[in-house]
Amino acid sequence: NVVTDRYPGLASLATDLADHDVVLDGEVVVFDSDGLPDFGLLQSDPRSAEFLAFDVLYVDGTSLLGKKLSDRRRVLEALAAAAPSLRIPPQLDGPGAAAMAYSREHGWEGVVAKRRDSTYTPGKRSQVWLKAKHWRTADVVIGGWRRGQGGRSGSIGSLLVGIPEDAGLRYVGRVGTGFSERDLDELAGLVTERETSPFAEELPAEERKDAVWVEPLLEGEVRYGEWTSAGRLRHPAWLRLHRP
Repeated sequence: NVVTDRYPGLASLATDLADHDVVLDGEVVVFDSDGLPDFGLLQSDPRSAEFLAFDVLYVDGTSLLGKKLSDRRRVLEALAAAAPSLRIPPQLDGPGAAAMAYSREHGWEGVVAKRRDSTYTPGKRSQVWLKAKHWRTADVVIGGWRRGQGGRSGSIGSLLVGIPEDAGLRYVGRVGTGFSERDLDELAGLVTERETSPFAEELPAEERKDAVWVEPLLEGEVRYGEWTSAGRLRHPAWLRLHRP
């Protein structure tokens, strides 16, 4: 997809690399006041976006897909040295545990571990590239559910969850992963349906589509990556039901 117009701040990168024909692998980000990537800011302030380059696939007529990561990294660093707007994340050497501790200390989302001799295989998952994320957990109250699709058709597909506050049950997101079939069967037998939403605010139309509301009696634990600027859980997954 061509998104050049959406991120005008990246024009300087094209200018810096104008003398080269380059294909980069990376991510468009906006940094917050602490210097950390903020997905919410990327949505609300795309004009401030910068490009973080993770890898280089092609340079001036030469494919680098079959080259070792260590060799591609040297090429990427050489490009960055000549292009001030090309940013590359730091490379953490040493044991994985030390890298994870460093990333947690600095508030990063996690670490992507790559073998130094790994080649680049487009469109495929590989055991030589592994993502390790720092997960947080939260206790939530089930306020509704939405019907699933495919194999979950007619049963619970995702849960609508909230957190109790003085003003009522605040909606924090939809949880659609992490369940076993046993979990779904158990939850279906425990929820008590009701006519109206138990959440304090009205949910967005897309969130309440086909929703089945339930009495906010069941609590559980979810894991998530971070809180969004809208007060939602990012990438939540179900962990367990709290027993009375």
